[in-house]
Amino acid sequence: MEIRYTMTLEDFVEGNTVFQLHRDRGTRLRYKLFVQYAYVLGPIVMIVGLSLLFASLRSGSEILIGAMLIVGSAFVGCGVNWLLIPRSRRRKLARIFRERKEPVECVLTADELGIVSVRTDRAAESRISWSMFENVVEMQNNFVAMLEQRIFFPIPKRAMTPEQQQELRALLAAHIPQAGAPLPAVS
Repeated sequence: MEIRYTMTLEDFVEGNTVFQLHRDRGTRLRYKLFVQYAYVLGPIVMIVGLSLLFASLRSGSEILIGAMLIVGSAFVGCGVNWLLIPRSRRRKLARIFRERKEPVECVLTADELGIVSVRTDRAAESRISWSMFENVVEMQNNFVAMLEQRIFFPIPKRAMTPEQQQELRALLAAHIPQAGAPLPAVS
């Protein structure tokens, strides 16, 4: 099977999301708290901080006012920071994507030996045997193959016909024991 595709930033971001959810429990928890749920938790923390600030204005004790101002300001700062994390993550991934000199058209060949990916500008060529893959997860737009602790390989479905997708699923199921294993709360 051979496909030609150009990696997009959206493919890269989706691959990174699956990759983050595939890693150890601590990484998954940090990803969920600071990326997936940031737009819910950030405002909650800010509201708590603002409530403490307003409550400090109504308090009569100077010590209590100072303590509540400090704690309230810290909560507001954390809430604002929490809201900025997903945006900064997206910018960081965009920078990494540019540093990889993407987007460039690639030709991917999958057979019984493994996957061969060649950039059409000949800047890189990857030959990966099936034994190197730890897991492959099928998402809505991509197949995301994970090699090691820090390497993921998104394969966009948009570049494949339905027959090629079935052929790739069959190859993955035959050669990667973990292929399609459910990940915790992938969304």
